Amino acid sequence: MRGVNELSLKDRTPPRLPEDLFHDIGTDQYITKLDLRSGFHQIILTDDASLKTCFWWAREGAAPEQYVYSRMSFGSTNSTAMFGRVIEHELRVGLRCAKVYCDDICVTSPTAQQHIADLEAVMERLSMVGLRGHPGKSVVAAGGCEFLGFLLRPGKLSPHQAKVAATRAPWGTFRGVR
Repeated sequence: MRGVNELSLKDRTPPRLPEDLFHDIGTDQYITKLDLRSGFHQIILTDDASLKTCFWWAREGAAPEQYVYSRMSFGSTNSTAMFGRVIEHELRVGLRCAKVYCDDICVTSPTAQQHIADLEAVMERLSMVGLRGHPGKSVVAAGGCEFLGFLLRPGKLSPHQAKVAATRAPWGTFRGVR
């Protein structure tokens, strides 16, 4: 990937600021956090893009074989920006209920009925582009949840105490670096 990364034009599209996402949540009573399973690997590459990921691999005792990625990998230069663009395009256009940061999606709604409708719309859009959530990391229709290291509750935002405690833990001793 290094060779391709060196020749690629860098996409400098920054992700949205977490502060902007938190501002948008407001006082909605129902909150769902969806985490996409292996987010980048769910994006299928075009044939042209796939050819740029070509590499050779030799199994023990076998002749080298040529392989290509068929899905976006974590090592390519623009994969983060491209993944963000796909998610933003699919969820942000027409869906004010969805707040997206990388592969984390927060859906908020004022009422239970509206939340069900919003979740159906989000799931339909994710399904249309072949993206799937991780059920073990998702929290559905809760009164609050953790999102980007913060605890979200209707009208409240506070840092997750485990994250705060980790920053206050003793660091240990440093050794000289050569």
